[in-house]
Amino acid sequence: MTKKLTIKQQIRGLKMKKQKLLKILDEKVSCIKGCHECCGLVPFSDEERKSIPEELKKDLHWMEFGDSYKVPQPADGSLNCAFLKKDDGNKQCKIYEYRPFVCKAFGRMEGLTCSFGANTKTLIKRKDVGKFDKELGMSLMKEEKKLLAEVVKRFI
Repeated sequence: MTKKLTIKQQIRGLKMKKQKLLKILDEKVSCIKGCHECCGLVPFSDEERKSIPEELKKDLHWMEFGDSYKVPQPADGSLNCAFLKKDDGNKQCKIYEYRPFVCKAFGRMEGLTCSFGANTKTLIKRKDVGKFDKELGMSLMKEEKKLLAEVVKRFI
C-alpha cells in the first residue's frame, strides 16, 4: 500500500523538481555559431508574447496556433523564426532574453534535441514538465497554488 504524502511533502518534492528543471534550463548548450537550425516557426503563449518589448514586435503579424498560442509570421515568408536577425553574416535571436519556453528547452528536453548534438548532458523528461498540477491535486492551499502557478508559468 502506497503511503499518501502530506501537502508539505508534496510541495517539497515540487520545489526539488523545479530546482532540477531550472538547473538543466540554465545549463549551457554549445550551439554552432550562427546555426539557427532549430529556429523555425515558434509558438508563443499570450504571456510569452506580452513579455516581449513592444518595439521588438511592433510590425509583426501573429497567426493563430491551436487554442492558446500564436506564431509570428516572418516578413520574408520563410519558415524561420520572425525574431532571427542577420548580424555579421550570422543569424541571431533578437529576443533571446524574452524567448519562449520551447526555445529555452531546445537542446535540454526530450523531443527537442539538436540534430548536431548541441544538447545538455541531462535532458528534461517531457512527463516532468506538465505533471505538477496532477501531483498536487485540488487540495492545495492558497500559498501553495501561487507556487504551482509560478512553476507552470515558467515551464509550460
